[in-house]
Amino acid sequence: MQYREHNLGTSVAFLLPSLKLKEPSLNGPSVENRLHTFLMENFGGYTAQAGNIFGYWRDENVHDSYGEHREFSVASPDEEKIPDNVG
Repeated sequence: MQYREHNLGTSVAFLLPSLKLKEPSLNGPSVENRLHTFLMENFGGYTAQAGNIFGYWRDENVHDSYGEHREFSVASPDEEKIPDNVG
């Protein structure tokens, strides 16, 4: 088998709450299905990791929270496609 190295550009990883990804939607496909379509159309592919990924954080009201997550990674030769922040 021959391997070929190819630069995919800038890489970014992000975490999303795993339980919310599976929630059914009243307006059609689940968040997970919409995310899949978005990443495929805008980046041509992605990598997802599931496992023992969790986090703790403190919100603006100083309440502690906990969540289990799935990690997604994408790469793009066009840095303009990758936003500086999401929210």
